[in-house]
Amino acid sequence: PENSCRDALLTVLTERVRPEVALESEGSYASDWQADIRARCGHFNVPIEIKRDRHRDLWRALRSQLIGQYTIDPATSGYGIYLVLWFGDGKVQTPPSGDRPRTPEELEQRLVQDLTEDERRKISVIVMDVSRPRRPSRVRS
Repeated sequence: PENSCRDALLTVLTERVRPEVALESEGSYASDWQADIRARCGHFNVPIEIKRDRHRDLWRALRSQLIGQYTIDPATSGYGIYLVLWFGDGKVQTPPSGDRPRTPEELEQRLVQDLTEDERRKISVIVMDVSRPRRPSRVRS
């Protein structure tokens, strides 16, 4: 589940960020919308919206949630991160047009292509490969 993944990621990130950066689960933004994670330093913060690769809103949430609801908050200055968790089980949501992405790199590239040039300056798209490593096949001698 996304919330379990978010909590695990928060644990790892909290150990790696500078002390002046606070990471919060379910950070509130304009109109009481909540991003999965809010990274805050002083009065500036960055919303992080997380989706699984199979989430039904995978192709819409970048624009409708992250850009449309969270980055409009003045404290973000329009910055945000869209984090997609790639499980590699072949169940990635099919995009509105084209074929289903076959690799995390392809998914990331296609999501970035949906951003305008101005949005690319402030919105980061990251597809994190969390799939289980494949076992090497045994070689028979």
